[in-house]
Amino acid sequence: MHLLFQPFQQLDNQLKLDVKGTGLGLALTRNLARLHGGDVTVTSTLGEGSQFTIFLPERPTGYVPSSLQKLRVNPTNQEPPHNGRILIVDGDKDGVMVWQDYLQYLGFQVKHLWDNQDFLQVVNAFVPDLILLEMTFVRGFSGLDLIAELRQQPQWRTIPVAIITATTVPISASEEEETEFTDTPFEEIQSRCVAAGANECLSKPLPLEELDALLVRLLL
Repeated sequence: MHLLFQPFQQLDNQLKLDVKGTGLGLALTRNLARLHGGDVTVTSTLGEGSQFTIFLPERPTGYVPSSLQKLRVNPTNQEPPHNGRILIVDGDKDGVMVWQDYLQYLGFQVKHLWDNQDFLQVVNAFVPDLILLEMTFVRGFSGLDLIAELRQQPQWRTIPVAIITATTVPISASEEEETEFTDTPFEEIQSRCVAAGANECLSKPLPLEELDALLVRLLL
């Protein structure tokens, strides 16, 4: 039962064959309920079924994760804690949906690109305070290529960029075919990301607690 609310967990039996999904539904539901000061619980009886209950307070509590309390300008203000802009460049629809919903709840303006198309144009128009960037894309670019382009622009040399990627990736589109993946130690991936100009490189899946900590490190 304790696995039900863990991200990316699914049944490991014949029932899974008929159910498609990412294993994020209950995790996201509980996180959103807790952000509003509530919770989600479950009771289950073998052979009979399960009952899920969501509890929400009558009035908003103004709760934000403890790691983000410093972002509040006025601790009595019930508004979200920050109004910065975050650009997400990632083709992972399900993962991005979780981050986007969470960040928007916190008060961030979020823009999402599915791939590297028009990257610099969007950066110049949106003027993000932080960029969350996937390592690999299908149009012949890698996240390292995009960072190189970004850092060539004087006005964007100091903007925080975090690469969030799977641990098995093609290092660069110029080194490999787009569909050819290489097992690379994650420490090497991190080193190359930092050398290319990224502030941080984190692996997927990225728990919301780690996203909290990333925001504090790069935006405070």
